[in-house]
Amino acid sequence: MARNNCKNLYGDLATITSKEENDFVKDLVRSVANDGDTGAFIKATYSTYMHAWTTSLYKTVTFSDWASPTWSPPTNTGRRYIHYCAMLGRDNDWAWVPQDCAESQGMVSVCERSPGRKECHKTSCYKLFTDTFFFHAIEDTCKNAGGYVLEINSKEESDFINGFLGRASVPWSKMYGALYRYKQIWLGVTDKASEGEFRLMSNGGNLDFENWIQGEPKTKRDSLYYAADCVVLNDLEDWKWRNVLCRGERALVCESTNVNGITG
Repeated sequence: MARNNCKNLYGDLATITSKEENDFVKDLVRSVANDGDTGAFIKATYSTYMHAWTTSLYKTVTFSDWASPTWSPPTNTGRRYIHYCAMLGRDNDWAWVPQDCAESQGMVSVCERSPGRKECHKTSCYKLFTDTFFFHAIEDTCKNAGGYVLEINSKEESDFINGFLGRASVPWSKMYGALYRYKQIWLGVTDKASEGEFRLMSNGGNLDFENWIQGEPKTKRDSLYYAADCVVLNDLEDWKWRNVLCRGERALVCESTNVNGITG
């Protein structure tokens, strides 16, 4: 719920990475919180897999301001599994405290906008976000920004995108975290509707251009990848197309043919 509030504003929950940022956010929350607000969610969740607080998949927090640094999740809550989020707690002078992510009453969200990187070429404008996204969120994210998920319809456009991604001054290592090895970008192409028939996500149209790496896309004979319905650009393969499972978080480029380009 808290993260959705920010997504509706074309942003995300704020990631706090320094004392200066934390002090700024605390002062901001103090100044705008209503009497009934008990806490303010920020972008940090407890990963039972990593046994650590994370800001995204495999990315542990680099700064914290816990009211109780020795906190650990209960081993038996006696009810449903609890997904813990971090919030600034009023009762703790706005220090960080763990909170059930499902509890929203009396909570506000601290949101930030992603500056990203934008360029235009011929009839299209493109924006590379400085966050990573799960597949299920990419269409709405681009739609909210006034565009659609990146589509590459010619070799000329492919060459431009390769240069655009190479020039992009975004914090790749921060986006992908400690396991950062390569860059991958979602492409607006899928064969979810019919296995092996790749079409544009924006309108279901046929592909005018394809740029697969050798051996791609996956086929029904590749049983391990039978459900590999998504496509990404991979920097280690000269930004050629790779057929992947629609899992995990990857970087996102939105495209627009609107004269005003992509917002945000």
